[in-house]
Amino acid sequence: MLEVNQGDNKKDVSNNIEGRLKIKKIDLSLPILKGASKENLKKSVASLEGTGSIGKVGNYCIAGHRSQAYGRNFNRLDELEVGDELVIETLEKEYNYVIEKNLC
Repeated sequence: MLEVNQGDNKKDVSNNIEGRLKIKKIDLSLPILKGASKENLKKSVASLEGTGSIGKVGNYCIAGHRSQAYGRNFNRLDELEVGDELVIETLEKEYNYVIEKNLC
């Protein structure tokens, strides 16, 4: 299920990848890196330490920049609406979510 895409910097992310965030509506597919450090956020989106885990009870939080370039990272989040879907893929499973409230 989870693959490192050709566009991902394989050397930098393959050992640090926690999952992949996919939002079809805005053509987003990014590796989720472990820990929202400055270095990780320069490369992709990243999970926030101290929050829940993918697929477990609790809030799993992902941080990312809203780049100035159209279509980069979280630049197009404002296009999402209630009812839109997003997917988080891990090596073991695919988790599907539906947006219930849009705060953008």
